[in-house]
Amino acid sequence: MHNPLTEHAVAQYIAEQTDELITLVNFCQPSDRLHFLTYLLDMVRSEAKQIYEEAPKRKPMLVYSRTEAPADD
Repeated sequence: MHNPLTEHAVAQYIAEQTDELITLVNFCQPSDRLHFLTYLLDMVRSEAKQIYEEAPKRKPMLVYSRTEAPADD
């Protein structure tokens, strides 16, 4: 079930961060903007990879329905 308040807060946060990023990019000289954006993308990608790799991994678990449950012999 979706929580509209949470979705609104997330959307607002993303909009604020986007505005801040645009402001930062506009401070760069036009010739440096692509380099700056590439740097930011690499930084975000690296951090996301690190977070993913450090997250606890859940082991897959086989779940049987009542009709499929293995027979106890």
